[in-house]
Parts: sequence; C-alpha cells; structure tokens
Amino acid sequence: MDPISTQQIISWFITIFLFCITTYLTVNTRKQAKIEKMKEKAEAERRAQDEKDKAEALKRSEMRRDESILTLTLLRAVAQLSNANSMAIINGKVNGEMTEARQMLKEADSKWNAFMLKHGVEALEFD
Repeated sequence: MDPISTQQIISWFITIFLFCITTYLTVNTRKQAKIEKMKEKAEAERRAQDEKDKAEALKRSEMRRDESILTLTLLRAVAQLSNANSMAIINGKVNGEMTEARQMLKEADSKWNAFMLKHGVEALEFD
C-alpha cells in the first residue's frame, strides 16, 4: 500500500470543501426561494385585502350618500308640511297644499323605510 501523498490529501480537501460550499449554496438558494415565495404570497394577500377594503369603503360611502339624500328629502317634506300647516292656520282653511305636503312626506317615509330595510335596519312605520 502506497503512502498517501500530500497532493492527494490536498485534492480530497479541495473536493470536500467544494462539496460543502455547493451544499451550503444549494440550501441557501432554496431558503431564499422559499422566503421570496412567502414574500410574494404576503404581498398578494395584502393587495387582496386592500382591494377588499376599498370595495367596502366605496359601499359605505354610497350608503352614506343615499342616506344623506333621503334625509334631505325627508327634511324637505317636513318643511313643505310645516309650510302647508302655516298657510292653513293663516288662511283659516285647509287646501290642496296640505294634501300635497302629506303625500310628499308619505313618499319620503316609504323611501326611508325601504333604505333601512335594504341595509338590515328595522324601520319604524308611522301612519
């Protein structure tokens, strides 16, 4: 059996060293790829949540707009009815203004009740 030469030992050492580096780089590359996939997934989830939040904010905004319009409609109907009452008191008689004002209030109230039911709120009905 021949003695192991220094050159063979160095050759084996270099081979083992290169194997260790290659293994380390392979494992590290896999870890980096896994980390990148996790980052991409988190970013996709964040974008999806942002889109969902925007859609919900838009829906709430539209609901607030509709509510404001209905509130103003009700306020206008009440003002019309108040004016008709005032005119009836001043003139001493009820005329067509009172009927129109009551009809306007009734329509506004129906719209309000429909809005409340649409959004899951129990509306009170007034006669």
